[in-house]
Amino acid sequence: MKKTLLTLSILFSSSIFALEIENKEDYLVKKGDTLWDISDHFLKDPWEWKKLWENNPQIENPHLIYPDDLIKLSFDDKGQPFIEIEKQAVKKAFNLNKEKVAIKQSDVNDSLPSVNIEKIKEFESNFLVSEEREENILEGNLLNQKGDVLLVYLEDVEIGDKLTAIKPEKKLRDNLFLYKKTGELKVIKKSGDLFMVEVTKMSEAINLKNIIVKEDKKEVSAFYPTLPTIKETKIISTMGSINAYEGDVVLLESGKVQGVKLGNLFHASDQSKSYKVNGKKVFSGSVKKATVLVYRVENNYSFGVIVESKELIKENQKLEKPRIED
Repeated sequence: MKKTLLTLSILFSSSIFALEIENKEDYLVKKGDTLWDISDHFLKDPWEWKKLWENNPQIENPHLIYPDDLIKLSFDDKGQPFIEIEKQAVKKAFNLNKEKVAIKQSDVNDSLPSVNIEKIKEFESNFLVSEEREENILEGNLLNQKGDVLLVYLEDVEIGDKLTAIKPEKKLRDNLFLYKKTGELKVIKKSGDLFMVEVTKMSEAINLKNIIVKEDKKEVSAFYPTLPTIKETKIISTMGSINAYEGDVVLLESGKVQGVKLGNLFHASDQSKSYKVNGKKVFSGSVKKATVLVYRVENNYSFGVIVESKELIKENQKLEKPRIED
């Protein structure tokens, strides 16, 4: 579904609560669907999706949304719409009678993501963004394979801990680096102030210049797209690629300190250009070429995923707060 993401004329008006319905037809959940897809099907203004999901009666036990579930739009006695689910997947698997249940917001967060996160998972399984790390492999083979043991210096680890091997890929800005993950290891023994670690998995041979870290893995949190409070920011890295396109992860120069919040949406636009026509200077308007959604926020930078793109996006691309008419 490629509907324009921003139709914001009523989103931030607290006096207007009624949701404008675009489509009352039932929706069959497909693999890869997101909450935005489903809300975009039912609502004239998909930015109102949070209200649609929150209007549901509370239930005791969670009923998650899966592919093949049939989603229906119903209305309460005040005329407010809410979502019901016909559990088609359960019915097919166990030959049960038709089951229809209302869902609550926490159920949605546990099942369908806000955006397709496969590209995010792919990026985070291959790369790590971190402050500069020091080399800490003291002994080992020149090239280490699965089953090889290394002697490393580490702090705050215990026997059995899982570790990650990384190597510098690119300097993003002062003291912030993009590291490529080269393998996984586990702590098998303590030796004085050092630890012996065994290679358990590798994407390439781990050499003595690699760095062994205990990674603080973070899940992608549930969130809703929101308008940012800051006017603009910039893409400082396309994460190892020359250009980025729809679905790719990018790094933004602003974070919590600068006012970026989880779920913020930014637009990348072509800048207005000037031309001379019959001796007169005329200007072209700016054209939106991509939309970036913030999915993780650190103190002074944030991670975004390109959710819409009409062309390739380069580093140093300026991002702006969406305008109502975009």
